[in-house]
Amino acid sequence: MAEIKRLNYFTSQFLVEKDFKDEQAYHRRMRHLHNRYLHTWGVVEGLEITKSGDQQVSVNAGIAIDSNGQEIVVLDEQPTEIKTVSLAEFDAGSTIYITIAAQDFEDEQDRYTLGSEIKYTRTTERPQLEARNTQPADDGVVVLLAEVKLDGLKIYSINKFSGL
Repeated sequence: MAEIKRLNYFTSQFLVEKDFKDEQAYHRRMRHLHNRYLHTWGVVEGLEITKSGDQQVSVNAGIAIDSNGQEIVVLDEQPTEIKTVSLAEFDAGSTIYITIAAQDFEDEQDRYTLGSEIKYTRTTERPQLEARNTQPADDGVVVLLAEVKLDGLKIYSINKFSGL
């Protein structure tokens, strides 16, 4: 988008799918620009990593902003599998980096069939929690939440990173 344009409604205007998508794109872009230029990326509130099993960690509710200005939100009411990550695949003595990123997802409960086409009535903004054995780039595309050290196959320590 070369210029910032927002829809201008008037009575008897015929709106099509593109108009509604443009409306959402305008508001999302302005919100992301606001976050990117008026705030620093990183954890805003919460998102603390805790041990939830010998080889598993969980993130609590909170919000972060990535370097693109996208909000990454974890809600208390989200399913456990979204807020939990297994460390079972990592070798004993490993240092593991727990990151979170923004992700758009098409949920099957929002699936709509229109003739032979499959459409989705909603886009779910879902956090993507990940464990990796390499330190992530410091560019803010993913937000580093914690560094976990394994002693044998159990969690030895969790070094949490502070917010903005």
